Amino acid sequence: IGSSGLEIGQLRFYPKALAESEIEEIYQDGSRLADMSTGSEPANAAESELLAVQRSITGDILQVQASMRSRQDSVQSDITAQAVNIQNAKSATLYSSPAMSVGDTNSTSWDGANGTHTPTADTVLFGRKFYQVVHGAHRLTATSDAEARYITNAPDFVGSGATITFWYRHVQCSVKTCGAYFLHAGDFKAFGGKTDWCWTAWFENEAFWNDVSPNSGYEYFDDHGVVDKFKLEGQIVWRHMSLQFDEITDMFRLYMDGTLVFEDPWGGPVSAVDCVGKGKKWSLGHAHPGYNLGAEVEFADLRLYHHGTRASGAPGPLTANQILKLARASTTGLLNEDHKCLVITDPKLSDTMWQDSFGHGCDWFFTQSKLFPELCLLDKAAHQCPISCKSKQECYTRSVRPTRYFTWDRTRLINLVSQNGTICLGSNLERETVIEQCKAWVDGGAGSLGGKGVSAADNKFLEGWLDSMAETDAVPQPRKGKRVNITNCETLGAAIDSHCGFNIEQVKSFTHDLKENGGD
Repeated sequence: IGSSGLEIGQLRFYPKALAESEIEEIYQDGSRLADMSTGSEPANAAESELLAVQRSITGDILQVQASMRSRQDSVQSDITAQAVNIQNAKSATLYSSPAMSVGDTNSTSWDGANGTHTPTADTVLFGRKFYQVVHGAHRLTATSDAEARYITNAPDFVGSGATITFWYRHVQCSVKTCGAYFLHAGDFKAFGGKTDWCWTAWFENEAFWNDVSPNSGYEYFDDHGVVDKFKLEGQIVWRHMSLQFDEITDMFRLYMDGTLVFEDPWGGPVSAVDCVGKGKKWSLGHAHPGYNLGAEVEFADLRLYHHGTRASGAPGPLTANQILKLARASTTGLLNEDHKCLVITDPKLSDTMWQDSFGHGCDWFFTQSKLFPELCLLDKAAHQCPISCKSKQECYTRSVRPTRYFTWDRTRLINLVSQNGTICLGSNLERETVIEQCKAWVDGGAGSLGGKGVSAADNKFLEGWLDSMAETDAVPQPRKGKRVNITNCETLGAAIDSHCGFNIEQVKSFTHDLKENGGD
């Protein structure tokens, strides 16, 4: 740690395997709750004067060695970077697809002679058909007006709904986030008119955006649990994307790598999304006349799957499993399989023990690529060090963490305040109020008649509680000892600890979710 120029604030050794909850406690609170509750913590390490001097000398030596290594690394990085330039000169189009032609291009599915679209039978989803909008892989260069690209005679999905699928490779971004209008449907005659903005799809590193729906706006990936390693990043990895317009439920869904990222109500009828199909074109990488903020991105195999009408027998929206099959299908002959995201179990997603001619392994390339990013463009480094060089990317998987309910948000010491236990009140109650309610309950006769509550659920709860107050051994006890006598209001009041109140809303949420999932 010292030789890397870092400083450490606290180092503790726990001679046991910590549970996930304990690690989270240390992260959030600085220590395990068990340690805080008992007041225990590790003892401070002692150090002799001689050991301190020795450590100081060792640190100085390490600094000198680190400085020498830094200069050596710099020279070797320059040599390796020159090798990258030579390699790229031999293969100038290492990651670039051919640029798409500028101007209007008919949808591949369009049959001009008959004025109809010809569907293609899907070889992965047997029984399904799709309209091939654009075939092959293409690059969108800077999308000013002079380089605007449009798909004319694009298939509409009015009265049907549709799932639009494609492979997408994002812009190389030198700042935190970059984006591009990948798709924009409209007639492009009067900017801002009703049929100029039918629907849009903007992609950036951190979010997805659509302009048109009543619920339009940013859908930040962070808000949907998409961590950084799954986000759109760089121009190397192809990602399978799906946009689903569901007319049956009026929902919009975005899938990435075959996995649902989010689904939201469109905010209105999806049947109106496609501008009734009149005079519509699809713009690729371009928003409207005068737009000059386009970025260079790549896409391949742009398809549209009709869902069919609401009538029985219609194929309906593609299911999550069908979309996953499309994302996992082979793309041999279309895309290089080595440039697609990988599932976490794929061995190609792990760094190897490979070393270059200087004896540098993946850890060296990881460190030096921060100063010389071109190092990781070297074929061998990119192939052997997919994690360190970020040349491979894990396919997005939806991780759902179990909900955690915090009755108390900090360590609590609950003292025994009565012979038969302690009562902690929910955050919606006060001690005086509880005592008054108790007196009204007892004086009304309910308490003296065996403890009847105000509902069947109350009665069931009280039945168990009153049994646990019983003096006779004939009544089975739910636990050792008797509970507080809640029919004696003075005893009840004496058992309340005003300092151990808890968050009643969290308890309500837990109870609700428990019942929703079959608990009792």
